[in-house]
Amino acid sequence: MSDEPTRRPSSFHKLICRKAIFLKGCDVMVCIDSSGHRSMSHLSGGHAKSERRPPDPAEQGWLRWYYRNWRPTLLGRISNSIWAWLTSLGLLPPVLLTLQVADRRDGRMRSTVLAVVEHERNRYLVSMLGDTSEWVKNIRAAGGRAFIKRGSAIEVRLTEIPNEDRAPILRAWCQIATSGRRHLPVPYDAPVEAFEALSLDYPVFRIDPAPMPVADSRKQ
Repeated sequence: MSDEPTRRPSSFHKLICRKAIFLKGCDVMVCIDSSGHRSMSHLSGGHAKSERRPPDPAEQGWLRWYYRNWRPTLLGRISNSIWAWLTSLGLLPPVLLTLQVADRRDGRMRSTVLAVVEHERNRYLVSMLGDTSEWVKNIRAAGGRAFIKRGSAIEVRLTEIPNEDRAPILRAWCQIATSGRRHLPVPYDAPVEAFEALSLDYPVFRIDPAPMPVADSRKQ
């Protein structure tokens, strides 16, 4: 018999983790502790992404009337519609533009006002509400095809930036998005390293020209 004292299992050893697969094919990590409580995390790109996202920092100030739980309120949706209309007419500063993209459910064009930042000779859009933004879901469903409007509509292609390349763009965006940056839990003038930890939660898209249509050789 061993002379070592018997150790009680720690709470860590009581934790049972198992991997499950959703019907849609996304990986999920389900953890069940000794009391039967379950927690669930999505696995995306090699990173575990918890369903329990921290509260939106913007809710601590006046923006709580416009956003709750990372989604716009009724007042927020009305405000966005007004700003998107004014921006589409070119009546607001050029730092703002109206993004138009087809709704993934009914195909109708949806308009959103966004702050555009220029970084290393490219222009970028940032989702201040993360993956829950409707325009992000619609852009991904449309393969990046969209229109930007300031007076006239121009077709563009939005290219999503990998997580590891987002930090300097997020920091540059925070310098010009005086309201949107309130949704990030770091100061706008924080070092780039602080934004690296947030890059997974805030999608970034580069504005590229729309691809030229392929000529039909049968018409030549």
